[in-house]
Amino acid sequence: MLPDPDERDAEGVYTGWYPPHWPDPRTCTCTCLGVARALRLARAHGLCVGGRAVRAVEWYGAYAAERAAVARARGRETGEWGDARRVLGRRVVELLVEEERAGRGWLEGFGGALLRC
Repeated sequence: MLPDPDERDAEGVYTGWYPPHWPDPRTCTCTCLGVARALRLARAHGLCVGGRAVRAVEWYGAYAAERAAVARARGRETGEWGDARRVLGRRVVELLVEEERAGRGWLEGFGGALLRC
């Protein structure tokens, strides 16, 4: 189900998604990419990590999953797949439309899984 027009932002997702604020990389060595690398290394060595930096890095994946869900819903509810093609890619949308037409159901989570690649 799509958010109502007064409940969504320019990208079509529910309002309230505010990206993390990262310091200027020209003046600070703490960047999103640097924190993500440190988290990957820590987890690879079995360390449990948490806190604001972890939530800030994970925000991007959560937003992408929400964006993909909205794009799929818009395509399914309106038949207009342009937004989904831009977000998920042409081939993914072709597969989604094939599934829908064949009556085999909706591929829930399909776009989110591909976004993680």
